[in-house]
Amino acid sequence: MDETKIVRTGVLYKKGKKVGVFGRDNWKPRYCVLTWSKLQYFTCEGGTLKGEVDLTRCSQDAIAVMPNDCQKTGRSASSIWRVAITTPQRRFLIAAPTEFDMRDWIRDLVKVTTRHEQSPAGTEAQVFRLEQPHLRPLLLESYDVLAKTNRRNISLVPGQLHLRRELRMAHHQDDKSTHDII
Repeated sequence: MDETKIVRTGVLYKKGKKVGVFGRDNWKPRYCVLTWSKLQYFTCEGGTLKGEVDLTRCSQDAIAVMPNDCQKTGRSASSIWRVAITTPQRRFLIAAPTEFDMRDWIRDLVKVTTRHEQSPAGTEAQVFRLEQPHLRPLLLESYDVLAKTNRRNISLVPGQLHLRRELRMAHHQDDKSTHDII
């Protein structure tokens, strides 16, 4: 299988690593590209590469779903749907706009890491069996934040936009003031 083949793309929030006295550890939206060997993050779709996470030496245990030490506090633009990826070099924290997106990213991250580790088949389903999804109306705000973001800095993936409409319809919300992106 080609290591550079794209497994998933989309917008995620990434937490800064806070280096030095003036380092920042705020959450920034990043356009992410997951391949069979790494997770790359860019300023926007087609933008500057900001960094990458080497997943070739990670196992399923390197992925933590909604870690206790990274709960949402304050007014950051990120959502509550967080995932930690621990590599030999450092720990990366990402947040998906919705629970659906988080589950999709976890599924694909597990596929990638499972491919690189030597473990018995079937472990994936045992480790990452999540409860049935439960959506909250406040999740709609995550899409609103991305829709109102400066478009020069971030782009949305058209294939994911239908989720916003489905969420609104599921919760009977007809807020015409938000931006619908088609």
